[in-house]
Amino acid sequence: MGVCLCVNFENKAQKNIIINKFNIVDEKNNCENYENKTINQTISYISTENPTIDYFESNFLREINFVRTNPKKYANKLKELTKNIYKEDNNEYYYPNKNNSDEKILLKKGSKVFYNTINYLQNLQPVNKLVWNEELKIENYDKNIIFTKENVGRIILQKRLELLKTYDNCFFNIDFFKDPFLSIVFQITDDDFNQVRRNAIINKNFSKFAVNGIKDKHNNFYSICCFV
Repeated sequence: MGVCLCVNFENKAQKNIIINKFNIVDEKNNCENYENKTINQTISYISTENPTIDYFESNFLREINFVRTNPKKYANKLKELTKNIYKEDNNEYYYPNKNNSDEKILLKKGSKVFYNTINYLQNLQPVNKLVWNEELKIENYDKNIIFTKENVGRIILQKRLELLKTYDNCFFNIDFFKDPFLSIVFQITDDDFNQVRRNAIINKNFSKFAVNGIKDKHNNFYSICCFV
């Protein structure tokens, strides 16, 4: 949970890298602000012997396809989640688990982002499912190689050049929610990104998808996903 970064490339034209910032408050540790912390941490790729889709990847894809194929049902799901939003000291927070008050996510623009998304999805027509494509994943590099945020951007650009030999459009996103369910919730509400990420998720022109799971040296989780 924390900073999110997305990279959008359309029609072979490079777009700007956009940074989105969330706060997460941990009462036990007073207040931990991820705005400026996580993006400056170095990360290393998780090495794996198994190339098949894993738990995080499969659930991430399933959640995206839920939004795409059943937008009205997903709107109802978001409506249920609003029961976990509470106002405190003129701020609104989303609690992932009502039974755990130690963790909460600051909604910088309030609950209206949920209600705006609910209204939008209720009027949205379903689109085709995304199909998993392993070749879209950022390759798992040597686990001993350490990447800075600049290195990650360079690697994504290299992957972009590779993909644009085959595809006209591609969209990359980096996120810090290790729960695929929460990751999609905050990408689909996506107010701070002006719906750029949401538009990618529901873009009928995208048909293939893959996502990587990554951890940094502090064991913080990251994901990189790609749409084509």
